[in-house]
Amino acid sequence: MRPPEAAGAILDMDGTLLDTMGAWEAAPMDLLRERGVTCTERMAAAFHGLGFEAAAEHISQAYLPDCRPEELMEEIVARLRRFYREAAPAKPGAEDLLRRLAGRRIPMAILTSNRRELACAALDRMGWRKYFRFILSARECGMTKSDPELFRLAAERLEAPPERCLVFEDSLAPAKAAAAAGMRVMAVLDQSSRADWPALRALAEASARDPGELIF
Repeated sequence: MRPPEAAGAILDMDGTLLDTMGAWEAAPMDLLRERGVTCTERMAAAFHGLGFEAAAEHISQAYLPDCRPEELMEEIVARLRRFYREAAPAKPGAEDLLRRLAGRRIPMAILTSNRRELACAALDRMGWRKYFRFILSARECGMTKSDPELFRLAAERLEAPPERCLVFEDSLAPAKAAAAAGMRVMAVLDQSSRADWPALRALAEASARDPGELIF
């Protein structure tokens, strides 16, 4: 039986709509190089999945003990701020997906682990803010995207029943949280989470390498 028409769409940004996950490893590595530290691929791998605070703490402890983590974090954020404002690229098919959702009059929201200011900078540059009713930052809610309650909060703000919400994600933990909240998961492949792709596909109702190719 065909599922009921979606009443809301909750979209991740980094790795789902934007091809930006590599920047989260590049920003701390560039900072280290400018401080005279010789960098290796093994060092870069240590930054995979780390947020601003954790990356800055790791740099301070492992490489630059004379620098305060707070200072390093602000340098990382400044680099990422420029990147999101000037260069963060859309993933192929991302705008096609947004147009399809808008054409079906499905209310949309961004749910991100990123800082609101960075999300707004990228969405404004892309001209995508018009598609979204709101941007919800997990850090502003004091929650993580591994928490089903965060997805329920987004659905409530969209005034959509959880079971009629589509969630577009490239990461396994948030997808599990969305599924636990009773939502329909749409999986998008990203290189940063390729190792989890089989599990993500198994969890999702639909999956695609290109978000514009998703069928729902």
